[in-house]
Amino acid sequence: MKRLLLILLLITGLFANENLDKALEHIQKKEYKQARVLLEQESKKGDKEAQNELGNMYYLDKKNKKAFELYKEISNKYNASFIQAKLAYMYSSGKGTERNYKKAAKWYKKTAFE
Repeated sequence: MKRLLLILLLITGLFANENLDKALEHIQKKEYKQARVLLEQESKKGDKEAQNELGNMYYLDKKNKKAFELYKEISNKYNASFIQAKLAYMYSSGKGTERNYKKAAKWYKKTAFE
């Protein structure tokens, strides 16, 4: 049992993303510039969590078009319902894009059946 726990901890450590962890720490400390730099680096590498957090930062900063584009890119790449729901909301509210209820419904439906 101890061996199994040790192996799981080692595997988890191998896949941990230090920059993402540091970025989240910066966000908690309200050090948004430092967080954004790290999130942009990891986002360019294709890290889905970093892309989501970066999209959230854009959205909160009222950079809706950037947030929309990032959520759209992630939604097309991954099957992540929590990101697809954000994209659907942006279509339905017209934030970052033209309001489009048909596309919103498509993404909400996709989210519901994931």
